[in-house]
Amino acid sequence: MEYKRPLKFEWICENLRNLVLLNDYQELEKLPSEEVLAKKYKCSRPTIRKALEKLRNDGVIMKKQGSGSFINKNYLNSKEVTVETPTNAKCDSFMGLIFPNLGTRYVFDSISNYVATYLAESGYSLIWGGYLSPLSPTFMQEVSQICNRYIKLRVKGVFFSPFEYSEKKDEVNHFVLSTLSQAKIPVVLLDSDVDDFPQRNSFDLISLDHIAECYKLSSHLLDQGISRLIFFAPPSSMETIRLRLVGYHEAMIDHGIIPKKEYHVIMNPEDVLEVKKMFNTLDPEGIMCSNDGTAILLMRTLEKLNIRIPEQVLMAGFDNLSYLADIKIPLTSISQPVEAMGQLAVQAMLQRIKNPNTPIATVRLPGKMFIRQSSLKPKGN
Repeated sequence: MEYKRPLKFEWICENLRNLVLLNDYQELEKLPSEEVLAKKYKCSRPTIRKALEKLRNDGVIMKKQGSGSFINKNYLNSKEVTVETPTNAKCDSFMGLIFPNLGTRYVFDSISNYVATYLAESGYSLIWGGYLSPLSPTFMQEVSQICNRYIKLRVKGVFFSPFEYSEKKDEVNHFVLSTLSQAKIPVVLLDSDVDDFPQRNSFDLISLDHIAECYKLSSHLLDQGISRLIFFAPPSSMETIRLRLVGYHEAMIDHGIIPKKEYHVIMNPEDVLEVKKMFNTLDPEGIMCSNDGTAILLMRTLEKLNIRIPEQVLMAGFDNLSYLADIKIPLTSISQPVEAMGQLAVQAMLQRIKNPNTPIATVRLPGKMFIRQSSLKPKGN
C-alpha cells in the first residue's frame, strides 16, 4: 500500500476542521488569529494561511476583511458534514487518536496515517484530537479536554502513544487510560506501554521489538572492535528506552563485556559542558542513542567539542528518519515497521470492540537496520 506523508498545513487544516465540528469554536463563531494559531501549532504564519485557505475553499470558514476567519454555519448545518481525517474518509463511526507532537514527528505521522487508511477500509473515520506537546504549560488541561471531547463524541476506540520527555508523563498517561476506561472506550497502545519494564499494563500494545532491535544495533557497533559502548538517553524517556537498554545489555554480555552502570547515561544531549564531562570521564568508543532525535542533537554538540564521528566515536540511533542519509555524517539507524503497526493496531482495536473480554494482546514487530557512515570505523583506526 502506497503511503504519502501529509504536509504540515494539511494536518493543521484537518485538526481545525475537527475542532470546529466538535464545537470548540462554534460559540465564538470565529477562529483565532493567524498569529495565535501559528504559536499553537508551532509553525509559520504562511503555513497557517495555507490551512485556512483550504478550509475556506471547502466552505468550512469565511473570511471577513479586517475581522478574521468566521465559521460558515451553512457548512455546520449540512447533512454531508462529518469529521474528516487527512485521507478524507467519511463514515458513520469515529475513533480517536492521541499522539504526542503529531504533525512534527515522522514515525508517529506515518503510523497514524496507516491507522486512518486501514480504519477507512473497515468503515471508520479517525479523528485527530489536536496538537499536544508535553512541554506546554497547559499540557494536562489540553489532554483532559481531548479525552472529554472523545467521550462526548462517543468514539468507538482511541489509539494512544504515551507521552514522554515530561516530568508529568506518568500522571498524564495514567489519566488518559483511566479516563477512557471509565467511559468504557477501548484503548490500543502504540509504540510503548505506560508502565516500566517488566510491568505490563492491561491494554493491547503494538510496537517495535525494542529489545531485539537494540541488541542487533548494539552488536553491530561492538562488531567494529570497540568495547566502551554507552547507552545515551534524554531525561524522562518512555518505557521503550528501558526495553532498548535491555537489548544493549544483552549485546554487551554476549560480546564478553560486563556493562557498567555508568555506561547508561541520562543527559540532555545539548548540554555541552555535561557532554564534555561525560567524554572526559568515560572516554566512549561508541554511543548507542535511544532515538535519532537524540543522536542528531548529540552530534551537533560533539561537533562543537571537536569530537569527530566516526573517527573518534561511533554512533547509531532509532527510527530511521527520512533525512538521515543526507545529514553531514549519515546516521546508522533502525526503521520502524510503521505500516504493519498501523494495520495490526486497527485489527487489535476491532477485535477488542467485538470481544471486550479477549486476552490482552502484545505484539512486537521486527525493524530493519540501515548501516551508514556514523557506525563504521574508518580503516586504519
